[in-house]
Amino acid sequence: MKYDILIRELKEVETILTKSKVEKYSKPIDLNQDDWFQVAQQQSTNFYEENRSILESISKSFIDFFPKYDISQQKEILLALRSTENLRNNLSTNIHEENSKEWFDERVLMFILRDLGNDTRDEMMEMNALYKSSKEQNIDLLAIIKSKIEFANDEDWHGMGSAKSILQKTIAS
Repeated sequence: MKYDILIRELKEVETILTKSKVEKYSKPIDLNQDDWFQVAQQQSTNFYEENRSILESISKSFIDFFPKYDISQQKEILLALRSTENLRNNLSTNIHEENSKEWFDERVLMFILRDLGNDTRDEMMEMNALYKSSKEQNIDLLAIIKSKIEFANDEDWHGMGSAKSILQKTIAS
């Protein structure tokens, strides 16, 4: 798939996701209610489930094609993804069987594609959990990271390091 088609596709998916969120999942949550957190989680879960097929489809395209593009095309895709909210925050990593090597490959690539998302701390916790899980499954996560680190952005979006620097620190630990 040509990278410009993938960029067009990601913009179309973001439009669909935004419409879905606005029409069905943007009901205000009363933080004074005891169950506000459960209500928020349920909204998020319902949004994901309703849009699962489109999210998994575009995520599969990213997994299949992103590594094959040249560095300038990858940067353009990362920038286009950065301008999305619903897509970037809901990229799916459930394409391969959980805890398989391919699943860990997906998770590292999704980390790179989310490009630190909205909160670097969440991404760091995700990487830490992935590292612990890989140890339990006898998966060489460091080799996977080394094979994909060249795709990571070096932009420090939140003042806590870039996706690339976080991956480098994971390798060094």
